[in-house]
Amino acid sequence: MDEQKLDGGLSPRSVEIIHATLHKALMQAVGWMLIPRDVAEAATPPRPTRWEIKPLSQEQARTLLKAARGDGLHALHVLAVTTGMRNGELLVLQWKDVDLEDRTLLVRRTVFNGVVSPVASFRVSRRPAFFSAEHAAIYEMLDAVPHGMEEGGGGVQGAQN
Repeated sequence: MDEQKLDGGLSPRSVEIIHATLHKALMQAVGWMLIPRDVAEAATPPRPTRWEIKPLSQEQARTLLKAARGDGLHALHVLAVTTGMRNGELLVLQWKDVDLEDRTLLVRRTVFNGVVSPVASFRVSRRPAFFSAEHAAIYEMLDAVPHGMEEGGGGVQGAQN
């Protein structure tokens, strides 16, 4: 069945999800004694292809930051390029996660499909933020923060916790 789904144009990940769902349903049927065994156990679903991350070259990063200059999210672009943070980590970054003295960011949360969740404790990490003269836009953005937002821990766009 798995090969038919792959040949039918489904991605390996889609076939893996179909296999897992079928396996779970068949295991339940075995538990209820409706069928003698789960035939899905005999099948080996395809593994999804791992994508190799290809970071931007220095020239590509310069071009991106130059194009983003003047954009209201320029500081966010600078952080994305210089820290390697994931989109979901950047979007829920709060002022209480920023340590300007140590020049670090604490990654404690992430967002996926609109749901904010804590990063697993073993993955909570301090990452260098590379606050330097080159990144004056960040300082400009921090200086322009409305009074009280930094204490309130509002996210990148001032959202509530």
